[in-house]
Amino acid sequence: MNDESDIPESKSEVDIADAAAIATPVRYHGLDALRGIAMMLGIVLHAALSYFLADDGYGTVWPQDDQQSALASYVFDFIHTWRMPTFFLLAGFFAHLVLDRRGDRYFISDRVNRILLPFVIFGAVMAAVIPTIWTTTLTREFVLVNPLEVPLGEQSIGHLWFLYHLIYLYAILMVSRWVAGKISNPLPLGRVLLAVFVNSWQVPLVLLFAFISIGRFVENVEDYLLWPIGTFDFIFSLVPFLVGYGLYKRRELVVQLAGTGMMVALLSAGTAAFVVREVLSPIVFGGSDDGENLGLVFVLADSAAAVCFTFGLIGLFQRLFTGESASIRWIADSSYWVYIVHMPLVLLIAYTMFEFPWPAELKFLIVCCATAAIGFGTYWAAVRYTPIGTMLNGKRVRGYIGRPVARASTT
Repeated sequence: MNDESDIPESKSEVDIADAAAIATPVRYHGLDALRGIAMMLGIVLHAALSYFLADDGYGTVWPQDDQQSALASYVFDFIHTWRMPTFFLLAGFFAHLVLDRRGDRYFISDRVNRILLPFVIFGAVMAAVIPTIWTTTLTREFVLVNPLEVPLGEQSIGHLWFLYHLIYLYAILMVSRWVAGKISNPLPLGRVLLAVFVNSWQVPLVLLFAFISIGRFVENVEDYLLWPIGTFDFIFSLVPFLVGYGLYKRRELVVQLAGTGMMVALLSAGTAAFVVREVLSPIVFGGSDDGENLGLVFVLADSAAAVCFTFGLIGLFQRLFTGESASIRWIADSSYWVYIVHMPLVLLIAYTMFEFPWPAELKFLIVCCATAAIGFGTYWAAVRYTPIGTMLNGKRVRGYIGRPVARASTT
């Protein structure tokens, strides 16, 4: 799901390409890499769930292995803390980038092809296969579930919920731009969001921190039904998306975040907040009076970790990836497909190892590696150069990964 892959992939395509796209020399290699890694970490996140929920008393919500691991719990919490805020912030940033470079019509066509169509097509496929896989792995008995018998209001969109939210976010964005176009002397959304950034890196941190804190304090319940859309979950997607959209107008902040001092400070603060979060978690969710008293502290630590890791990792990845890399390009391109197909693979591979008395950590590693291998393999062999690959990432030319146009790494 590459927002800049509209830049042509072959020299013949360059000759007829849109001049404005060619004239734009900037490509955010670090942000591309971070988005791809965040997508790929969905495998690790969901693989971990089979190896710690039973110890937490939630063994009925996800198929559980008899072997459990505290390490899997920490890995899950760490990834879950920052992954989706980072993803939606980058989605907002790249949405503004594409609108700025290519305009509304291109943006709408591109998002229909790469977000709406994949959601409809693969959402239908997953709705057909996952209920059976889920029930079978949960009960350890084969149970054929007819998805057509599930009422529409009870249909879960599962791991494709992020596409569902993006559809809403892009629709809200385009309606806002359309309304602004009908008003004389409008204040564009980017300019409005730009105002909160002033000239300082602290302000976007405070903004995101405040909104996530409020959202998590009011309602911290994950609800990924097809309808109605979960209010908390959508707020949790909307806030970083808007921050990312506004951040595009202050692109120099991305460079500032890659500075050694700021990057280290953010990652260190995120680590400290995450440690506090982990220490407080069993107390807060243990149902004691101390847990109620410490609830707000937990929310603040959780939110601070999310914010600091989000901006710290943006700086880190921009620092590490300053130019075109074939391997990173591959990960960024394949991550969309791998994420779409990973859920049934994770469930089935974990299920096949339920009866083996191996350490949970080893099983966890096998599930992650096997799922990634199958995902990468199928993308290379059957997706990348096919209509499916074109739908997900734009047209790719066999044997060519780099860009024919010289590009600077950042501005």
